[in-house]
Amino acid sequence: MTLDDIDIKLEIGSILINVLWLRTAGFNQYTHIKTHCHSGYELHIIPHGYGVLNVYNKSYTIKPGTVYLTGPNIYHEQKTNPENPMEEYCINFEILNSGGSKNIIHKAGNDINSISALLHEAKFWFGNDKYNISELFKKIMEEITDKHIGYFVNIKNYLVQIFINVARCLALNPISTDSLPAKNVNDKRRIIIDEYFNIYDRKITISKLAKAAGLSVRQLNRILLDYYGMSFKKKLVRTKMNKAAALLKSSNESIKSISLEVGIEDPAYFSRVFKKYWGVSPSHFR
Repeated sequence: MTLDDIDIKLEIGSILINVLWLRTAGFNQYTHIKTHCHSGYELHIIPHGYGVLNVYNKSYTIKPGTVYLTGPNIYHEQKTNPENPMEEYCINFEILNSGGSKNIIHKAGNDINSISALLHEAKFWFGNDKYNISELFKKIMEEITDKHIGYFVNIKNYLVQIFINVARCLALNPISTDSLPAKNVNDKRRIIIDEYFNIYDRKITISKLAKAAGLSVRQLNRILLDYYGMSFKKKLVRTKMNKAAALLKSSNESIKSISLEVGIEDPAYFSRVFKKYWGVSPSHFR
């Protein structure tokens, strides 16, 4: 696989990674890639086979699960093992300044700056694929082959994961110092409101819900219009009538029992509300 013509740029912290090409290569028993270098970085992932890497006048044994990164102008040479030729996944990329974009990835905290620094400063690294980088590359190949909707976004997301995992390999201590971002108060309130409408075994009132969400009744009604496009009263009726319909279809409970279960004490009133909502009586609905 050769992927040279697709423009892929990834913003990670203060750097912009420009992916120049992605390639896969299955070496034969005579493959010998003589001493060469690139103007950018080259990430080599070895899923299968054996070989030898020569860099800085030193030899390294390549085996399944080997990953190595060569930086700009780092000369290296690869020889395959003729008895068990290696396969290689390769990503060639350059690192640029991001230009201070406000991309949401900046909100991840100190980790992102550490990752960008590790990648930017790397000249040469040789080690093991401890973070399943080869599996992520395989996912990229699947996306390119299948071309399902959103495949370009997935390709970029897998590449970001690959570079994060490479940075973990480069780090002496890959443990994060960042804490997970706390959910904001509006999201918390939304969870409370959603869960509150899923309670059927007690009477729900707008004042109880407003208190649980830390809102005034007026604020709550405004938020309900934003979330559901309806008032508290209409949302409550919809909730009860949908729950009642489900119980009528899935159980042998009496209409009186179902009325009580959805919080309506008068079965006659329940039947009137149900017919108005669904267009038929509870017994006909069942």
